[in-house]
Amino acid sequence: MTCPLLRRVHGARCRGVAGPAAPVGPDVQRSLCHADFFLCPAYRFLRATGRSVHPADFEAWVVRGISPGRLEPDPEGLEPAG
Repeated sequence: MTCPLLRRVHGARCRGVAGPAAPVGPDVQRSLCHADFFLCPAYRFLRATGRSVHPADFEAWVVRGISPGRLEPDPEGLEPAG
């Protein structure tokens, strides 16, 4: 099942971002936008708060793989800080 926030018109974009939909690269699409979309930080944030993700947080959390509360990507994947 594909993420309900994914828009595929004219290149893949995420509608979970505040402002214009953010572009999503092929690696992110394969890892988060398809079968495992419920693990996506943008999807989880939107479901938990009802608010869209700030573009800078989307870049850090989804594109670069930095967990919330950390400064560098976690080599193990998306793990919660703490």
